[in-house]
Amino acid sequence: MDTQSRLALRTALIEQAVRVWFTKKDGTQRKMLCQLRVNRDVGIVERLRELEEICPIDPLNKKAWTVYSLEDDGYRRFNVDSIIMATAITTDESIVSTKEDEYIEAYEEFKKSL
Repeated sequence: MDTQSRLALRTALIEQAVRVWFTKKDGTQRKMLCQLRVNRDVGIVERLRELEEICPIDPLNKKAWTVYSLEDDGYRRFNVDSIIMATAITTDESIVSTKEDEYIEAYEEFKKSL
C-alpha cells in the first residue's frame, strides 16, 4: 500500500469506524470493525509521534498497525499490506456489510480466474 493510501486509511480510522478485510499470517481472512484510539490531551507533535508509532505511513516500514477492535473491545494488530479492502462505516452498517461481503466474494472469484 502506497504512502497516500496509508495516510487516507489512517485518517479514516481516526475520524470514524472502518471495516477492514485482511489476510492473517496463517492465510485465513478476517474482517474487523476498528478505529484508532489517539490521546487527544497531548499536543499535535506528540499525537503525530504516537500515530507514526502505532500506524506508520512509510511503505518501507513493515510494522503491523495497532487498532482498537470495536467488536472485540480490545486492541488488535494487522499488517497494512495484507489489507484486501477497507470501508468507512457511515451508513446503516448492515447494508454496508452486505455490499462489502458481495464485493469480497466477487474479488475472490476474480482472483481464481487469473
